[in-house]
Amino acid sequence: MEKAYEFIEYNARYSVSGDVQGFLFELTRRRWNLACTDTYESPPSFQQPYPNPAINNLLSDPPAGLSLANVDRLALSKDFLEKFKNYASSPLEAQGTETAGKLYGYGTDGFGTYVPLHLLWPELKNHWGIYISESGVLSLAVRLYQALLAGYTFADPEEEIKKTSLLIQIAYQVILRHQLFHFKIEQWTLLFEFATGRSYYLPYLQNVYLPTIYDEKDENLEEALANLSILLSKKISKLGKELELEVFPFIASDFLYRQGPNYRNFDLRRGVPSYIEKYDRDLRYREVVNFLCNQIIQGELKPLYPMIPYYLYPPNNNFVRAESLCPIYLVRNLPYKVGVIT
Repeated sequence: MEKAYEFIEYNARYSVSGDVQGFLFELTRRRWNLACTDTYESPPSFQQPYPNPAINNLLSDPPAGLSLANVDRLALSKDFLEKFKNYASSPLEAQGTETAGKLYGYGTDGFGTYVPLHLLWPELKNHWGIYISESGVLSLAVRLYQALLAGYTFADPEEEIKKTSLLIQIAYQVILRHQLFHFKIEQWTLLFEFATGRSYYLPYLQNVYLPTIYDEKDENLEEALANLSILLSKKISKLGKELELEVFPFIASDFLYRQGPNYRNFDLRRGVPSYIEKYDRDLRYREVVNFLCNQIIQGELKPLYPMIPYYLYPPNNNFVRAESLCPIYLVRNLPYKVGVIT
């Protein structure tokens, strides 16, 4: 990754202008604090001017209980089931279920966040990556448990341990898959920056992503696609089969659809050209990914036609999908008595 750091520093640096930079830093700070400390602040407004803080003040020091996580599964403590039940009955869990709280306000990014490599100047390069809070995982796991296992009669204690463990792993993957999509988008963009020596990612943030993140038109396609990637995840599908329960309908109805603008648009029916709305889901997905790629390269919300067929080399291809390249940090931000992560 050293070459990526050097390239961004010397070739792809782009000064995001004035108030937009202040908004970018403020949004990053609030997501970071929510993922790391579970401290909720309402989402910032794009229209409101924000001070442009020094880059050194953008992120706080790494929180206590921070550890590198595995892309496949969480390591749970031996007595995790008892702690899970303690968490489910505690007031700590309530914040994640408020419709007007972090679920609606920040969508899936209220349970974990991705700090892009492009935001971090050399002195902060060790802070980039995915941050997932233990409380965020457990908050979603409790929702899954209440919907799928409440009233379920377990054959024996081992079955309860197994099924509860699988629900926690599914919750973790839901949050992780959303964040990995953001990583794939940035890495795909970085390939074009390497090839051309031009900056694309930060102009895209300024002109497309940030102006649309909280609008009501559902035009932020990156967040919509990141949520859709959850429902397309083979990893989650495999865990659901192990659980022997249908998990995707609940994830869609009780988690994704309850989120705010853009995040709720995972069926890709809004914010896209009218001709795309008529396609079936598979073709619509391909065309929307391609539309997003054209937005990124042109730096425009409504890119000029004809669309370049970037779907021939999409963000989801095997090379860019090297998930091990992205640091995944698990933030154990719960009291010992209720935290289930080892």
